[in-house]
Amino acid sequence: MRKYIYLVFILGIMGMLSSCFEDEGNYTYVELPDFYVDTVGQQTSFTIPQFSEFTLTPKLVYSGDKSALEFTWSMYEPSVFESADTLAKTESLSVAIEVSPGDYILEFCAMEIATGLRATMRYNIAVESVVGTGLMVYYQQNGLADCDMVRSRLFNGTLTESTVSRDLYSLANPEIPLTGTPVCLGITSGYWLYLLTEDDIVRVSLEDLTVIGQFEDLFLTVPEVCKPQGYYRFFGMEVLVNNNQTHILLLGYGGAEYPLPRALTGQNYSASPYVMVGWGVCATVYDELERRFLFGDMYSSELEEIPNAEGSAFDMSNVGKDLLYMAPGYCDQNYAVYAYAAMETPGMPAEKAIYIYLTNGSAAMERGLAVLDLAGCANISDATHWAFSTRSPSLYYATGTGVYTVNFNLTEQTVVPATQAAWTCPAGEQITCMRMFSSTGLNLDSDASCKYLMVATFNGSEGKVYILEADVATGVLNATPVETFDGFGEIKDMQFKDQ
Repeated sequence: MRKYIYLVFILGIMGMLSSCFEDEGNYTYVELPDFYVDTVGQQTSFTIPQFSEFTLTPKLVYSGDKSALEFTWSMYEPSVFESADTLAKTESLSVAIEVSPGDYILEFCAMEIATGLRATMRYNIAVESVVGTGLMVYYQQNGLADCDMVRSRLFNGTLTESTVSRDLYSLANPEIPLTGTPVCLGITSGYWLYLLTEDDIVRVSLEDLTVIGQFEDLFLTVPEVCKPQGYYRFFGMEVLVNNNQTHILLLGYGGAEYPLPRALTGQNYSASPYVMVGWGVCATVYDELERRFLFGDMYSSELEEIPNAEGSAFDMSNVGKDLLYMAPGYCDQNYAVYAYAAMETPGMPAEKAIYIYLTNGSAAMERGLAVLDLAGCANISDATHWAFSTRSPSLYYATGTGVYTVNFNLTEQTVVPATQAAWTCPAGEQITCMRMFSSTGLNLDSDASCKYLMVATFNGSEGKVYILEADVATGVLNATPVETFDGFGEIKDMQFKDQ
């Protein structure tokens, strides 16, 4: 009996399968049209300055007549779809972005009216404040200092085009003009921004550059002389040089006012405008009186003399040269910071060299690493501006009209002298500032640090910024600028603002 049950069961299964294969009933098939937003090779994330005009045309693929479609553009915060605002009812979007700064979703929807079928696409939108991120250009014009913001796709991959926002400081502070020749600008990590001139200094908001502190507001005891000369930061440590004295501020430790300048027990010193800050949160200062380096840690109220360490390439307490410029440079060790100091023999402009030293935590740990003689480099007597790469054994110097590249071997302390200019500015222009792009950039496919050398010129009435591309491995410069911006005053500093 059991075998008959199995047989009936098997025959039943076969019948069901047979009915599936042989079913040729009447059905209506509708072939759907091609209907989607093609994103291949298309930009889907954008950074937009607040109040700017934004234009976007999605790559809509539709095999039918687009007159049968209805379009909608809406924008909302990522977690609050219910607050979506309708921006337009057209296939292409062109609208002024007036929402508050922040991150948003921009949604495009194309709907086939007859069927209700939809093709949608969501874009990531970062709306920046009026200042936002980009290359801050600090210049003098008509006797006043001011800032412009250069937004370039070289530095931020989500921009739709390169633009310049003008006169940001004066627009934000019409009642507080910034007088004097610009010295430098300094950007802290998430706190504020400083603008220094030869006879004034202001602390301004990172968001809109409104003044939140003037000279007399920045110190626990206001210095008798207002002579700002330099500003440097490393993590939570700020160093301000005023009237050849160094003031060190630790943000988050007791307030936002600078204490008295660092003293040097039993001695006077005259701090160079250039200070090196590095690991261990310390500051290395160059004393222009005795032509030597001094050390300041994060807590002490005094500077220290640096002992001559065994094996040091030079005596840091007895250099005997004039300091021209100092900044971090190429380092062949992990977790270390090498300082590069351009030096000149007093009264002998043809005798220039780069003094390299390790800065790391204490006076006893600082030591000279190398001296690179630049005597064989073309027009070295006329070198007025310097820049150092941290990614290749190369450095740059500029005369009034040309930029020169120097390669070197750090271990052997040898130099490949520059024999001719790698780039020459147009006739009638003079180089007024040169800076290495030291940020990684924003929303880029690869690290942009040291990939660009930024050179500013002035022809007597207009300032320009030339962006020169450098090979990050060799330091070789492309002689044709990858981007040029004009319409500035006489530029004295340039810094990338990434927040």
